[in-house]
Amino acid sequence: MLNRSEILQKFLDDKHADGNIISLKYFWALFGINRADNARAQFKFLGCMDRLKDDLLHKHEADLQNVWSKGYMLVPWQERIDRAVEDTKKGTRKMLRKGRARLTYIPHPEQLNYEKQRERDAALQAFEMARRLLSTQRRYPE
Repeated sequence: MLNRSEILQKFLDDKHADGNIISLKYFWALFGINRADNARAQFKFLGCMDRLKDDLLHKHEADLQNVWSKGYMLVPWQERIDRAVEDTKKGTRKMLRKGRARLTYIPHPEQLNYEKQRERDAALQAFEMARRLLSTQRRYPE
């Protein structure tokens, strides 16, 4: 199996075009992981994938993103801002929904002491403000 820098260099040497889908099979071979090795192989694959994506973004300004069930794609630079904003909004909304649910659906909230009730209420208000900010469309002058 290649080390982190060798994997990055091999990927760069293969000169993948922006916008083209790169198969999952390619990455399994690149990382030298046998797919038949069950769940452990899957975790190893995901770890290698995260490191490769991080290295590409920080060292080479290349954004490698998952294309559901097909593989990965180097996002063309013209699409990056829109995709990054949408992905961040989607992830933040999901996080806010989960956090709000965890704070809302607790057994016996009336048994919380005053300080914990205030903490819970403040967090719920902060989540609501963040949710509203995300839904606001920004308009910039031309």
